[in-house]
Amino acid sequence: MFTRHCSLSPSMLFALLLLLICSALPASAAPTAQLYYTGTLGGKYPVQMDLTWRGKDIYGSYLYTSVGEKLHLAGRQREKDAAAFSETGAGNITGTFTGRFSADRRQFAGTWTSANGKRQLTVALTAIAAAHTVKRKLGKLTLVGSYPVFFNPTSALKTLSGLLRQRAATALQSYDLDEADTGEIAKHDPEAMSYDISIAYFRPNLVSLLISDYEDTGGAHPNTTYKSANYMLDADKPHLLALGQLFNARTPYKQALTELVVADLNKQIAQRDFKLDSPLTPDKLTTYTLGPKAITFVFSPYEVACYAAGDFFVSIPYEKLKDYLKIDGPLPALLPAGKGKSR
Repeated sequence: MFTRHCSLSPSMLFALLLLLICSALPASAAPTAQLYYTGTLGGKYPVQMDLTWRGKDIYGSYLYTSVGEKLHLAGRQREKDAAAFSETGAGNITGTFTGRFSADRRQFAGTWTSANGKRQLTVALTAIAAAHTVKRKLGKLTLVGSYPVFFNPTSALKTLSGLLRQRAATALQSYDLDEADTGEIAKHDPEAMSYDISIAYFRPNLVSLLISDYEDTGGAHPNTTYKSANYMLDADKPHLLALGQLFNARTPYKQALTELVVADLNKQIAQRDFKLDSPLTPDKLTTYTLGPKAITFVFSPYEVACYAAGDFFVSIPYEKLKDYLKIDGPLPALLPAGKGKSR
């Protein structure tokens, strides 16, 4: 692996030092459960949510399908099946969920309360999938891969879960590490390598997946590489979507996408006191997820800037791409009839 060098401001030097210190700390307990939900707030605002449990700690995110922007969640499971977790947007707590899970965690019923306590909405969630794991023992290390398994699946979803399990298992087998080195690595992180496939967005005929490939094998710092997979579903089979299947080949969609992504990337990178390593070309637009309102391109550390700059998520609204979309593709159906609204 090669190292890229970049200039750091004093504030970024401190942030990087803090990151390196934190990465040297023992890993926290492995997740005990991860579920994906669909449901409503107030009986009329459709939402999707993913929640992960580490012991009694709960964290995750959710989005309104009419808006598409994710809000972060964090909280605790209290006595029995009761739970409370807060939502955070732009660094501020914007609301709190309280309620109760069913014994198998597949149902949640409760209340959302605004941060100022002046507004409340009923919450009803039903789990559509849960994360399952595959493992591989490599010397002193336990390599872990996770993938979603759908509840009450159609034939296509059942096939998809099988494909994703195979992909996670194959990824774990591909890790190449001298077993003699695993003892030292395991001292600071017994699960130093993992491959996680998570649901970014779900519709009955569309599943968008983000894949995180994490390694912390004793180098200067840990690293995560992102990949993605997007599937259209018919009655029997999942069909992997390529970027070109979403857009009209007779339009300059690659140039339009690249220009929009670069504009957003430059803003994000400038806010972090960095610059793009080199001009972004269309061939780098390979990792993306499909949401209810936008396509999101994901760039791993090192991919467009030095490691200290971090990773980047660039969302381009479908509305800005409507002149380039393939008419019989999956995206025109997601274009809003009117401006999206949340609660």
